[in-house]
Amino acid sequence: MENIFKSVEQCPDPQDAEIAGNIPDWVEGQLFRLGPAKWDFEEGFSFNHWLDGSALMYKFTIRKGHVDVMSKFLDTVAYQKLTQIKRPVFTEFGTKSYPDPCKNVFSRFFSQLVPLELTDNNIANVFMLDDELYATSETCHIWKIDPNDLTCVKKTDIKELLSVNLASSHPHKCEDGTTYNLGASYMTGLRYHILKMSPFSHHSLKEKGFERASILTSISSTNKTSFSYYHSFGVTENYILFLEQPLLVNTVRMAASGIKGYSLKECFDWNPSQKTRFHLIDRVSGHEIKTKYQSEAFFFFHHINTYEEDGHVVADIQAFPDPEVLDKFYLSKLRLGEFAVSCEPVFTRFVLPLKA
Repeated sequence: MENIFKSVEQCPDPQDAEIAGNIPDWVEGQLFRLGPAKWDFEEGFSFNHWLDGSALMYKFTIRKGHVDVMSKFLDTVAYQKLTQIKRPVFTEFGTKSYPDPCKNVFSRFFSQLVPLELTDNNIANVFMLDDELYATSETCHIWKIDPNDLTCVKKTDIKELLSVNLASSHPHKCEDGTTYNLGASYMTGLRYHILKMSPFSHHSLKEKGFERASILTSISSTNKTSFSYYHSFGVTENYILFLEQPLLVNTVRMAASGIKGYSLKECFDWNPSQKTRFHLIDRVSGHEIKTKYQSEAFFFFHHINTYEEDGHVVADIQAFPDPEVLDKFYLSKLRLGEFAVSCEPVFTRFVLPLKA
């Protein structure tokens, strides 16, 4: 299994893929995929965690029973710095940041005291907004990608647009064309935000992409010095579902990460005595349902499905008893074949009555 986690190189020129079986002639299109793929660099440096690897995007072109495949590392600021100084200058999930030698002494010192710059190593998801292709992770940086050659075209910083520091890598596009996402801010108080992007219209003066995004509503964090880690959220015909789980990002520790040398993972606190809180928000008004929903503590990455049925919101969650699974993905374990399936997720269904 350890061979799966070796660094790979990009293949920017399309190559014929080997196919087992037959692809029907009527199947045509392009498939884009994204993930971490390079953890090892010159001078003996390697990342610590699988989620730290440099983002590699794949493009599969399917036509007349054939598949062409190409891949390219996203030419992000994080990747440019990595290839230049062989160390990450941004804090990654499991690896601390290193001083940027391209900055002067004052800038390096200030960056350690106030670590405002977040990584743009967008490994988590690729999606369409309007007719444009984007790569994203869980920070404020979103890259527009040229679908032809996979080059990075433009970086959007939603912190500059909406004062939102973090955003989910799994936005939802609804049938009417409206796109929603979940974000968080921590510089002026700890709050979660539901972001809304109305359908693009050629008759509108607003541009394509995230420039027309707005905040539908904001929710204060239950905790004063930490906020819940999230990776996804749920959307139904009328509601948005956000789960405030007790895996917490400690903002005091995060603020000291530059000086203390913490990775993001080392800024997490697991509080199993704290309930998981379910926030149900009206998609039109942005008002939160007054009924308070909560369950015993669990950890999760993904919503499987969320829908309405007979006056209830039904949420299917891929739930873990705790966040131990995050420790399983350190490369020191993966490359020794020590990954164990001892913490498998459980398909868990929650049924929330809309009328208490």
